[in-house]
Amino acid sequence: MQRWQRLGAWSTVGALVFALGFGLGRETDGTLELDWRDGEGHVGKRMMSIEHDGWTYGTEGAVPMWIDTRGSWHDGGWPDCLEPGTTAVRFAAAPTTYVEDMGQRPIIAVDCRGTRPAAD
Repeated sequence: MQRWQRLGAWSTVGALVFALGFGLGRETDGTLELDWRDGEGHVGKRMMSIEHDGWTYGTEGAVPMWIDTRGSWHDGGWPDCLEPGTTAVRFAAAPTTYVEDMGQRPIIAVDCRGTRPAAD
């Protein structure tokens, strides 16, 4: 029985270390280390496309990460600030992937705290 207790204790310690490391790696000054962009989003029911710098970025169903208007992070789901219509959106996208010679630029994060001027 002690073997299982040690295994459970080490699993708990491992999970805590992973969570702490993930949190520290993910946030430094309250912002995620991503390449944030600002664009005009065309939002439908759990669908969005954004044109920025000659590219079209998109998401459907859910956004992997988002920040609500109070600055709290959410893992997955649909950002509560995205209502159907056209709106200014601060977002981050994954690197371009190619499928059958077509480039895809999926949106991986949305910041509902508002848009900010692009950093130079």
